[in-house]
Amino acid sequence: MAIIKSSQYKEMPWKNGGGRTAEIDRVPQTERYLWRVSSATVSVDGEFSLFPGFERLLVVIRGPGLWLNETKLEPLKPFRFPGEQPINCRLIGGEVRDLGLIFDREKVRAEMICISEERPKPAKDLLASYIFDLDSGNTYKDVAVCPVKRGILISVADTRI
Repeated sequence: MAIIKSSQYKEMPWKNGGGRTAEIDRVPQTERYLWRVSSATVSVDGEFSLFPGFERLLVVIRGPGLWLNETKLEPLKPFRFPGEQPINCRLIGGEVRDLGLIFDREKVRAEMICISEERPKPAKDLLASYIFDLDSGNTYKDVAVCPVKRGILISVADTRI
C-alpha cells in the first residue's frame, strides 16, 4: 500500500492549455502511458483536451457540477466518455474540482465508483487500485481494505482478464 499525499501531486498544464491539473499517478511514467489519475479545478467554461485511443472517467468531487455537451454531470456521479469525443464543458453555478482517469482502452479496463459507509474491497486481479479520500484529498494506492469513509474507488485491470 502507498499513500500519495495531495502535496505530492504533480501540477501541470492541461494538454489544451486551458487550465491546470494535479497528476496523482501515471503508469508507466512516460508520455505514452496506460493510465493516468488526476484532479483538476475547473473555473471557466471551455473545451476538453482530446485523447484519441483513450477512454475517460470523470467525477465532480467538489462544487455544483458540470454540463459536458448535453450531459449533466452531478457531484459524485462518475461519467465515462471516449477521449476523442469533443466535449464542451459548462459550469453549473460555479467552480468545481474533479477527479479523472484516462486509460488506454485497448490495453486496460477501468471503473470508478463512489464509496461512503459501504466500504468495498478492491478486486484481487487488478493492475492497480486507487482510493481518493474526499476528506483529506490524499490517495491510497493498492490497498487491501478501504481506509476511508467517503471516497472514490478507481480500479484498473488488464483487458485480457
